[in-house]
Amino acid sequence: MEARKRRSMRALALLYCFTVLLFLGGGVALAGNMSNQPSEHWAWNDAAGWIDFTNVTATPPVLQGYGTSSAVGDVAMDCATTSIGNICATNNFKVANDGYGNLSGWAWNDAIGWISFWCGNIAPADCQSSNYQVTIDGAGDFHGWAWNDSVGWLSFNCDHSGDGGTNQCGMSSYKLKTTYVPGLPAQSGVLTSSIFDAGDPVALNFVLWKGTLNGLASTAVRFRIASSNCVNGKTNPPACNDAGDWQYLGPNGSTTDYYVPSGPNAPSAIDTRDHNNVRYYRYRIFMDSDVFGNTTPEVTDVIINWSP
Repeated sequence: MEARKRRSMRALALLYCFTVLLFLGGGVALAGNMSNQPSEHWAWNDAAGWIDFTNVTATPPVLQGYGTSSAVGDVAMDCATTSIGNICATNNFKVANDGYGNLSGWAWNDAIGWISFWCGNIAPADCQSSNYQVTIDGAGDFHGWAWNDSVGWLSFNCDHSGDGGTNQCGMSSYKLKTTYVPGLPAQSGVLTSSIFDAGDPVALNFVLWKGTLNGLASTAVRFRIASSNCVNGKTNPPACNDAGDWQYLGPNGSTTDYYVPSGPNAPSAIDTRDHNNVRYYRYRIFMDSDVFGNTTPEVTDVIINWSP
């Protein structure tokens, strides 16, 4: 991959004079949310040349619109917003944005075919032989390379010093820059329940919550469960005076994983290897916001089912 990148950079050096003329021509009225600065809505490929992504919107969950190239034509970012309209019924594809600026999936061009934005589109293991991905940083700048089997690498920024290449901006200054800025990691609200007494030793079967995720895939409700035969969480009944304390565990018996019901009213089975023949129990609930921190799940009730 590095040899291909070096060839791309040599080609860019040969085209330096053309680049200067191109970028001094002034801005273009935007239909997407790319920058209108002359050098901030272009990608480069050795065979296709300059690709203008003025008409692209980079807001998650899917990039919309299409780039244009005088050599190969339109580069569609999703099937619903091509230059000829919605073609998803016959050709379903998209370039996805996970909200943190990590792009994946496929763009399409009639002349050269599929353009991959992440090495793991087919299988993450493929990244071991050729590790690449197009990303958007906190300033809205695109970075990295996309791959096409016919024409090779598409470069989205002249500075590849952070993704296995070098900074060639002194020869030809270009990049894609969007007004969209990736969100911060989701924020979690955490609540620890009071102690519940089953009266006698029981087996904990499942945890279930009622409420709503508020319609966003990035919100989540997660649990860890703790149980004991001591009301104070100790591990040496009936004395209950050792150094132990409540251990909040996930399904693998670990303090680092979670029970994650698929949604409200969906039970998540509790591993009875950790919670069998116990009298006292409690839970810790984690409520994750969307990637922008604007929306959180609403939980109205939590049910832990048990049996004697």
